[in-house]
Amino acid sequence: EKLTKILNERRDFITDNERYKQAKYEIWKHNLPKMIVIGAKKCGTGALAKTLAMHPLVQYGGESFYFLRHLKEGIDWYRESMAMSRDSDIAFEKTPIYLYSHSILNKIYEIFGDEVKIINIMCDPVRRIYSDFLHLYRFNQSQATMEVFDALVTSGIEDINRRKNRINLGITDWDKMWKLEDVAFSLKGHSFEKTILKSAYSIYLRQWYKKFPKYVNFLNLDGSDLYSNPGKIFVDVQKFLNLPIVIDEDNFFYNEEIGLYCRFDFEGKPICPSL
Repeated sequence: EKLTKILNERRDFITDNERYKQAKYEIWKHNLPKMIVIGAKKCGTGALAKTLAMHPLVQYGGESFYFLRHLKEGIDWYRESMAMSRDSDIAFEKTPIYLYSHSILNKIYEIFGDEVKIINIMCDPVRRIYSDFLHLYRFNQSQATMEVFDALVTSGIEDINRRKNRINLGITDWDKMWKLEDVAFSLKGHSFEKTILKSAYSIYLRQWYKKFPKYVNFLNLDGSDLYSNPGKIFVDVQKFLNLPIVIDEDNFFYNEEIGLYCRFDFEGKPICPSL
């Protein structure tokens, strides 16, 4: 019954939606993105992108890393790296690491102003820190004990406290440190302090909100909701992007065997995270 409803909605959308009918007469070409997905690692940026790409008016360009690795190639290179799209479409890319770069934030605003929307995905900071710890010891799992984890967290907090001492002395503040160190603030180096700072989301969001107002050009998502309540999340995303809603709770079903929500694409094919 759910599958039949999905297929009927897809047929009705293609037949009746005015924006989609207009798009059929538009030229396919490479356009700059109208939306960029950023966020914390392992929090669901990939799941968001792949599911949103099912929408008939969304074209996904993958991870471009333009502002991190290819800026010298120029804006035309960035445009050509995007998936082909029409003027009525939402073309987008995702490069999660952008969240952590002060200079990239400013460069995105310099190029797009308020003509681009940002979706940021985060998840439980403690779980994210522990996930990074397990990843760190993925080739030596016998060392991934709670004792080792506690020691690394203690060391990281000591390093952070040294930063806080400088703040308390009036020498600097969190915003100035991030601006000065840029991606190195939380991503470069082997100190566990960096792992903890990656989960200090408020440091980064304060600056993003100054350029991209919350709920207007900037939407935060809790990555855990993508796996517990995906229908609602994708309705919220489509509203944020001013898209007609065609992805909702009917596109998802709970797979008891793997303990996760799977989705039906618009051809009726089931797609699960682990398959």
